[in-house]
Amino acid sequence: MILGDYDLLPSETLLSDSIFHGVHIQRSGDAVCIKLTSSQREIEFLREFRTAEPMKSAIVASRAFGQVIFKHETCYAIVMERDIKDLRSKFAAIEANEAMLTKFGCALDMILALQSLHDHGVVHGNICLQNAVLQSERTKLLDFTHSTKRNLPLLAHAKATIEYCPPEMAQFIVHGGESPPAKASYDVVVILKLFSPGQKISQFENKDEAWVVHSIASDSFSFDLSIQDTV
Repeated sequence: MILGDYDLLPSETLLSDSIFHGVHIQRSGDAVCIKLTSSQREIEFLREFRTAEPMKSAIVASRAFGQVIFKHETCYAIVMERDIKDLRSKFAAIEANEAMLTKFGCALDMILALQSLHDHGVVHGNICLQNAVLQSERTKLLDFTHSTKRNLPLLAHAKATIEYCPPEMAQFIVHGGESPPAKASYDVVVILKLFSPGQKISQFENKDEAWVVHSIASDSFSFDLSIQDTV
């Protein structure tokens, strides 16, 4: 038992290295997924917003969360519904020009979900295809480790999703100074990757992390070339 009536199953991870298959210990057919996180910020976000209207339709439903001891380390566990699949995985094997209506619907859901966060004064901080998931035929947001109240300093962008890094954060990484304030702006990269062949941004192909960050930080940078490659 890891949290309340829920336990991890010894199987492959579901969405990422931190999200596992789980089950209700008294109802073996009640499958869930369980995220392990060290982020108290994410727990505080869920505590404040998971039952708030209309945020409930914007974020992945969670049944329970709390502090646990896992392999002699203290962390937090978040129990979520099992029927979720991130957009990167869902469309990975689909050609760019296929499932267009489904993709447009996902993009619209994602924008509305972000708008719900922004209406509550919250910036997600790490919007990417991996953190946009389908649940009950609707696209919702996941992973609030980097979520910040508007105008408070952003956390450093996650290296694993550096190509989604907003310009103000890229400039901070390259030039230093004070961490930029969180702003309610939509990330065009998410939409661009959703409709790009192979979910790849052509300008970033075969480029290392440092090159990507310096490019985004440039005042003259734009995604025009990658956008042209999608049409």
